[in-house]
Amino acid sequence: MNLTPTLFLVSDSAEQQRLDHFLTAAFAGAHSRSQIASFIKNGAVSINGRVITKPSWPVTTGTSISVHVPNPPLLALTARSVDFEIIAEEEDFLVINKPAGLTVHHAASAPGEITLVHGLLARYPEFSDFDGSQRPGIVHRLDKNTSGLLLVARNPQALTALAELFKDRALEKKYHAFVAGWPPRKGTIDLPIGRDPIHRHKMSSPGVASRNAITHYQAIHYYQHAISLLELTIVTGRTHQIRVHCAHNHFPVLGDTTYGSASTLINRQALHAYSLGFTYKDTRYSYIAPYPTDMAYLATTLVLETE
Repeated sequence: MNLTPTLFLVSDSAEQQRLDHFLTAAFAGAHSRSQIASFIKNGAVSINGRVITKPSWPVTTGTSISVHVPNPPLLALTARSVDFEIIAEEEDFLVINKPAGLTVHHAASAPGEITLVHGLLARYPEFSDFDGSQRPGIVHRLDKNTSGLLLVARNPQALTALAELFKDRALEKKYHAFVAGWPPRKGTIDLPIGRDPIHRHKMSSPGVASRNAITHYQAIHYYQHAISLLELTIVTGRTHQIRVHCAHNHFPVLGDTTYGSASTLINRQALHAYSLGFTYKDTRYSYIAPYPTDMAYLATTLVLETE
């Protein structure tokens, strides 16, 4: 099962719904009701810390529901050549500079897609030692079209320890994004995020089973034609968090066709995981990933706005 559970808070509107019905709606189609029922019967669901194994259990307002969604089985993964840069190679972990366009791990919705995990298996034989229920070494994710730093564990023990750092918000990550607009010099966006009730591949605020999400940002540069470069720090790690928060506040990430619009300046969302810092086994580690070519082009060709 996943080390980090998915948490939901029951609202007034869901009072006395069946547990399987509530979770099916909360996951907004990501799992069928029969799959949800299987999770419940197999002990993957708890309410206020108590494991519940009856799909028909009635939920009540204000209770917290925790779901450890089982990882999908590895889809006959084989080693494949994949292009990515290794920033650091330690005994227990790797730090990778993921290129935009590369998916981190397999998904049942796209079983034939070549992913970072395929490339890890090709370069590092020890990744085949991970249990088949795990996504080999993956501590956290980046969206397919987001570039930048990614931390990967090299053995199951390190995966457990590093995943705890992620869960405890002890991985310090900063992102750089070119956005459309000139937002205030700095700010905090505190806005819950949930699954979009209509478009399952999107997140929204408000959304189905929204969870708290906090993003701090500050402007590095303002450019002509209403473009800004922001540095963003996420307190929480919700799916698409930066992209949803920026769009909701009327400065969408440049080139983000899901939450904003296409751009003639870049052909993907201009979002890069720029820095990563953490303490592991009493040693401090910190890393920076230079911009990839497309974002470096923006940084060198956009004209600064004079104030």
